[in-house]
Amino acid sequence: MSKFSLKNIFIKSEEDEQSPKHEENSVKKTAETGSGMKFPGSTTGNAYVPPTVSISEGILNQVVELYEKGFDSLNKPGYDFYEFFKAIHSVNDFSPGAYKMAFQMGKVMNASLEKNALIQSADQYISEINKVHENYRLQGEGKRNDITKTQTNEKQALTNEIASIENQINQLKNQIAELENKKRQRESELSPIDTKYHAELKLIEEKLQANNSAREIITSKINTVKHGILTNI
Repeated sequence: MSKFSLKNIFIKSEEDEQSPKHEENSVKKTAETGSGMKFPGSTTGNAYVPPTVSISEGILNQVVELYEKGFDSLNKPGYDFYEFFKAIHSVNDFSPGAYKMAFQMGKVMNASLEKNALIQSADQYISEINKVHENYRLQGEGKRNDITKTQTNEKQALTNEIASIENQINQLKNQIAELENKKRQRESELSPIDTKYHAELKLIEEKLQANNSAREIITSKINTVKHGILTNI
């Protein structure tokens, strides 16, 4: 039993993109088998563990269909558990009578058919399916780990960049605070400037006016005497 196709369910191929998603009979089989393939009377294999996330119907049908096709590919010539399984599911009857009738029909096709042979055959199918399941699990976990690593790296890079930007913002805030303090200091120095130089400027202005007045006074006196000379001598 080595014909089970190991198509990668985590990476879609061009064939998968072009082929119809589900055939009518595969949808019917999915409805009959539920969330996974179950074999009557089987006690081996890994127990089904419910997923931690909700599985969409489309993805579930896709993977179940892949397993069903793989199950079909494992069928060996002659009558074994595969034909018994199909007989039971074809009538969708899981009563004891249905099992006995299917076994009798199997005996007609294979006179040496025994109950233990069916159980052993079922276990072989389950063993092959479990091998493929493990392969898919490793593929999926590897893909998940790769994506998680990329996600972590991107988050870390963005976190570092955000921290750097915050640091720059804090530096700018400190610079702005320093400039605001310097501005207030200069404004406090500006306010008394007029008062500081008022007295000195006033004195200078008085002296400038006095200079003009003094010149007028002295030149006036000189001109008076000058005029007296011109008129009296």
